[in-house]
Amino acid sequence: TGSIQVIKTIHFALMIGPMLFGLTSYFFILIPQDAIFYDDSNVLTFIPVVVFIIAVPAAFIMFKSQINGQLQQNPPTERKLAIFQTAHIIRMALLESAALIGVVVCIITKTYINYIPTGIAILLMLMIIPSEFKISEQLKLSRNEQQQLFN
Repeated sequence: TGSIQVIKTIHFALMIGPMLFGLTSYFFILIPQDAIFYDDSNVLTFIPVVVFIIAVPAAFIMFKSQINGQLQQNPPTERKLAIFQTAHIIRMALLESAALIGVVVCIITKTYINYIPTGIAILLMLMIIPSEFKISEQLKLSRNEQQQLFN
């Protein structure tokens, strides 16, 4: 249970960064400067969408391939949790990068449109909060292994 708390703490730390940065930029930078919703004449406006389209699938594909690749070696039970933690941090970092780039471009272009990919990335982060059940499913743990790790 202590290991899961560490994974959850890392998860929330990676998730809270884009949330706080986005809120701060919205209230202290964009509102006072009379920002607009969308500016199709600025090429930077499209960068967060491109990054989002690349980073989000890459995050989930890399997570799955790393988990599956490592589990084929049939590691000890304790090592499986470390494998999950490493793969999860990489997945979260890719999602965080998509969210942060959206916020940075909002600030640079003084537009709100790129809060949409940021919001979607944060929602995805909320959907993948680690739990004993999710970890067990993704690592394909037996009942014995579950008891060993979570009790």
